[in-house]
Formats: sequence, structure tokens, C-alpha cells
Amino acid sequence: MYICPVISAADAQDIFETKKRLNPFSFFRRAQFKKTELFHVPLFLFEILVQAEEKKSNTVISCDAIMGETAIFQGEDHRHSEQAQGTVCEPVLEQEQAKELARKYGHALILNQAMGYGRKASLQDVNFVEMIFYPYWIGYFKKGGRYDFRIIDSMTGQLQGPKFRRLFLQALRQLT
Repeated sequence: MYICPVISAADAQDIFETKKRLNPFSFFRRAQFKKTELFHVPLFLFEILVQAEEKKSNTVISCDAIMGETAIFQGEDHRHSEQAQGTVCEPVLEQEQAKELARKYGHALILNQAMGYGRKASLQDVNFVEMIFYPYWIGYFKKGGRYDFRIIDSMTGQLQGPKFRRLFLQALRQLT
């Protein structure tokens, strides 16, 4: 299932051009914006079930299928399609590997929350929900003879940090 982007290519270009000051090439000379590209990253979604004293709760965790980075997933209500609109990166990790990473992340999350509230909590279960392909915009820049890229979430427009740069470098290597 491919998540449909909310931000258009033109809007993404505007975001990249207004956030130029975050481009490391922009300190002395202006970096020239070259193009945008829509890129779908494979994510495994897992539901973790937590028991804290008498209360049970669940949280959806995403684990990217390229490097195994995990995070809380907050995008349940997005439109989706059966066909991709841009470049698609194929999964590298198996579902069981991603499940184990989600389990570890869940344990760390519970420990962090339990310590904050002084309660005992335990991870009851980790269940596979589905695999999705989440869209990101890549903006390519040129300054002199050097190229660089920036990534924004195509749903929120937020600029992505160093973890995503590593993930996208790995994904782009995979495509070549």
C-alpha cells in the first residue's frame, strides 16, 4: 500500500527554497536548487500492546525496511493507493528482523515512560499490522561542482534530519 502525498511537487520545491538557510552550502554562496523527486520508503507497522498496572494500551510503531530505524507512527488516516507515484525503494529487512527491532524499541519506550511515572509496565505483545510505502520529497541542490540533497516528509512538510540522510543514502545506493 502506497501512502499518497499531501504536499505537491511545487509545494515541496517552495519548502526547499525557503529552508535554504539549513543547506550547508548556503553559508557563502547560494546553492542552486535543481529538482525534487518523490521517494517511497518501505515501513513495517507493528502494534505494541502494553500493560501498565490495571490499564492496557496500544501504540503503532514503524520500522523502516532499509536500515531498521524505529519510531512511533502517527499517520493512520492517510489516503493510500495501490500504485506508487514516484521512485520506490524495495525492502532490505525481513519482517521478523523488523519485529525484533520494534520489540526492542517498545521495551525502551516502556522503560522511559515507566520511569517517568513511577509505574510498572510490561510489553505484552508485538503484532504485525501491515507494510506501507511512505512518501518523502528529496530536493537536490548544486553549488559549484558539489551536489547535496534534503528530505522533507510529504505529509507534514517537516525537514528530516541526519538519520534520514543515512537511510536515503543507503536507499539511493540500492537503486543504482
